[in-house]
Formats: sequence, structure tokens, C-alpha cells
Amino acid sequence: MIQVTHLTKRFGKQSAISDLNFHVRAGEVVGVLGPNGAGKTTTFRCLSGLLEPTEGEVRVLDVPVAKDPFLTRRILGYLPEGNPLSPDLTVREYLDFRIHLKLDSPQTAATTVEKSLQICALKDVENRVIRRLSHGFKRRVGLAEALLGSPQLLLLDEPTNGLDPEQVVQIRKLLSSLKSTHTVLIASHILSELDLLCDRFLILSNGTLKAWGSREELLALSKQSAELHLEISEADTDLIAKLRAVPGVNTVTVSRNTVVTIVLTMYRHASDPLLNDPREAIHACLKNASVILLQMRLEMPNLESLYLELTRNA
Repeated sequence: MIQVTHLTKRFGKQSAISDLNFHVRAGEVVGVLGPNGAGKTTTFRCLSGLLEPTEGEVRVLDVPVAKDPFLTRRILGYLPEGNPLSPDLTVREYLDFRIHLKLDSPQTAATTVEKSLQICALKDVENRVIRRLSHGFKRRVGLAEALLGSPQLLLLDEPTNGLDPEQVVQIRKLLSSLKSTHTVLIASHILSELDLLCDRFLILSNGTLKAWGSREELLALSKQSAELHLEISEADTDLIAKLRAVPGVNTVTVSRNTVVTIVLTMYRHASDPLLNDPREAIHACLKNASVILLQMRLEMPNLESLYLELTRNA
């Protein structure tokens, strides 16, 4: 669906994005992650044809966007971060106006608008003036516009930006319902919004690509280890020595005499297979020592920790 090769965009001497290389398959949902200023919006503008790259190429359906920008616009639905709308029109008037800019056939316009209103749950406010809507409903109107014409490709830039928790949940459910029918790229700096939605993730920082792949592929890159937190009835010197000897255990620390933190190696780096889980051996040590296990909690490296690891000092 999308092939990005050596994509670079400079504004004067400042590079917004530098040498990006990735591809998106048809039907995928891809999360584009990065802190503010990472280059997410610039990347989307280049993908949509709104910005011309300084270097490199974007191909959509194997056609260079620079050579045929109209093809991209016909198959693309784009929700910009700023969500530009026409505040003095009603919701339906605005969507009617936008669909006539997109469709060659006016006969299908009314049906297309009706479908977008239904999908985005806007029927109850379709005759209200946009400037009188809440921020959450305005975001829905922007998404409804992006969906006009059932585009094959959706670019959604910070779709939940500025929404309250209830509105975030509503938009997340809506995006989840689109997964089976569209190829979707969602830009955000909030990883928790994307973790359950996306097939693959692209992490940007300072305009460069820091990581790209599925959840499992990205976790294999993490330099962080798993931590096993135990609360036991007692922790004597002999037990601690036995725990340190368990294969896969890196360090064991004790606090308040009964709280033990064990740092484990459960992943090898790169794409090596998962190591044997040492928890069974740890449990055997506790059982042989006649220690009562009050609590056990495993904290594995996750996408949030990897994201911070890759972007914190970039």
C-alpha cells in the first residue's frame, strides 16, 4: 500500500524528517509514535502529498505520489492534527460540501455522507452549527470527513488530542471498528492509545526512525530486563544465595527484610528466542526453604518502556 524510501524534508537548514524508510501493507493499522516535534505531522503531510519531500520518495499503490498526487487524494482520508473545519456550517452542510470536492458522481454523495454520519455517531447533531459543538464532537466531524468516500487509506494525526477520557474511549472504539476495512496510520505521542489497535509501530525521534516493527519485534530490541517482585514471610542469607544461583536471574535485592526484587533475563536481544522462564525454579527455592509466598508480580519490558528508552536521550 505505502512504500517510503529515504524520505527527507528540510525547512531551510532544519531537517524535520531524515532518511525515513518503511512500508505499510494493505489492511494494516500502524501506530506512528514520537514526542512532540518528532516529525509525525511532517511525515503525514509528505505521505498525503501536501508537502513535497526534499529527498526520497513516497509510493502509494506503487505509484509515486509526486507524479500522481490526485491518485493519493482519491484513495486517502486525512484527519490533520489541527482539525480544520468550517465553524459556521452545520455538520451535514459541511460534509455535503466536502463530499462534492471528493466525488466525481454527485448521485452517490448523499449516501456517502449518511454513511459517515452513522459511523461517527453524528446523526443527533447533524443539523447543529459546528462552532457550537464540543471538542469531542468536532473531532468526530473531522473523522467523518476523512471517511467520506470509504478511502482505502486513512491518515489520522493525533485523533484523540484534547479529548476527555470518555471521549478518548469513544474514539478508540470507533478506530477499532475501522481496522477490518481500511489501511490506517495513526500518529500519537500516547502509546497506551495505540497498543491494542496497531499491528506494527513506527517510533520517531528528532525526525529519525528509531524503531519499526510489530510489538514482539520491538520488545526484542529492549535493553531492559524483566523484574519479579516478591513478598515473602522471611528472606535469610541462604535463600538469597540460592535465588541468585537460578539460571536467568541477574540480581536479587532485599528491602524491609521480606520484599525481594529479582531482575530476570527472559528475553535475549535482537530476535533470539525466549529464554526458559526462571519463575518455576524460583518458586522451588521458596518452597524448599519453607517460605510463605505472600505476593508475586512480574513486570516485563513493554512498549512504553522501550519508547522512553529510544526517545528520552535522542
